[in-house]
Amino acid sequence: MVSDAARSVFGWFPEGDKLLVKYRNNSLQSRLGVLDTDGNFIEDLTPENSTFNSALLSPDGSKIALSSSAELFTMDSDGRNLKKIKDAVYADWIQTWSPDSDRILYIEELKRDLAFTPTPRYHKIIHIETKKEIDVTPFDYHELYNYEEYREKYCYITSWRRD
Repeated sequence: MVSDAARSVFGWFPEGDKLLVKYRNNSLQSRLGVLDTDGNFIEDLTPENSTFNSALLSPDGSKIALSSSAELFTMDSDGRNLKKIKDAVYADWIQTWSPDSDRILYIEELKRDLAFTPTPRYHKIIHIETKKEIDVTPFDYHELYNYEEYREKYCYITSWRRD
């Protein structure tokens, strides 16, 4: 059973008849599942022995990108073929897939030991097959020296433009 209060929607399947969701099971573990559009549970897709922060369905519906606190993964949308595509420095958040479902835009956070210091976050694109990465961070975090400057410049890239 999937609790209504414990659902986060990660995307629509292209046919429009199912949703990819994060939910908590009876043991309060985060799980990845599929619901129909009436809210009925269809199946659990959670990889064995995994924990994840976020997940996102590819535009063509064939893949799911998953992030844990230190790694990025992809798997087929039926829950098979889990593949690690990136070890992270500290934490990753999946932002969006490319329209062709070949690349993922994610944010990589670097851990800092200093309290109250902005944590550098880098926007990166990774190709899911070649694992080639490109840094597309809109500004240089190393140039930021104080919190006010950080807040002024801090932003997230959230989507792709087809051109």
